[in-house]
Amino acid sequence: MLKIKLKENADRIDACLAGFLECSRESIKKAIKSKLVTVNGVVAKASLSCSIGDVVSYPQSLLDVTPKERLIEPVAMALDIIFEDDDILVLNKPSGLVVHPGVKTLAPTLVEGLMHYFPAIKTVGEPARPGIVHRLDRLTEGLMVVAKTEHALEHLKQQFQDKAVEKKYYALVYGDVGWVEIDCPQPLGRHSTVRQLRWVVPGGDEAHTFFRVLERRGSSTLVEAHPKTGRTHQIRVHLAFLGCPVVGDRDYSDHPRETGQVLQAYFLSFKHPRSGATVSFSLPRSFA
Repeated sequence: MLKIKLKENADRIDACLAGFLECSRESIKKAIKSKLVTVNGVVAKASLSCSIGDVVSYPQSLLDVTPKERLIEPVAMALDIIFEDDDILVLNKPSGLVVHPGVKTLAPTLVEGLMHYFPAIKTVGEPARPGIVHRLDRLTEGLMVVAKTEHALEHLKQQFQDKAVEKKYYALVYGDVGWVEIDCPQPLGRHSTVRQLRWVVPGGDEAHTFFRVLERRGSSTLVEAHPKTGRTHQIRVHLAFLGCPVVGDRDYSDHPRETGQVLQAYFLSFKHPRSGATVSFSLPRSFA
């Protein structure tokens, strides 16, 4: 059995687990009906309400369920496009916008906005994530490049795979860190109890981030993060591992904010898939 300690209230135990796990609500209900889920050591009913601090145990089998991706349709939305040509577009993704649909995503995503803005993108790449080369977390804002053709998609994906894309982030972290610059080459793997989270795991996937202090503010520090690899939650996990989590991080800090972490992907540089020339884009810092 695996365990989680709740950081947020949830109306019902099934809703609580659905918020943590990448599996269907039906799978969760079956586990509850089979008496495989407990709250604070007591077998749970589906109607049981949960509270902050409750310890929920659930079976490993819930982690092995493959989620079904929902149907996606074009949705009109404002897109902050920084650059566009026949091959690519570069945009500033706002905090709060999910990049592509998933089993728990009900609100429109960036993919659906892209399909409305540029319908032909529907045939580029995977049906559930057309044109998507890389992602940013829902509550992380900043620069993303999107492919408008199959050639551009494959060319850009190869650059990411070869670690040839340069990315830089602004991050506001808790505390006055004890370093000016620091290299963090810690490997990452799945969190031991919460499937969608990551943590430093010996023998995990290669993950490497370089950090540099930009400004000390007493109770917080502004740092620049330069990831050499692109693992899920990499910057957030590495900073939490170093003892200075990103301000407001809902998953890796003790002081979560509803609006999420103060983290901005402000710089992006890569080779244009058609010309081969290096192109770079940057944004002004979005927070004080």
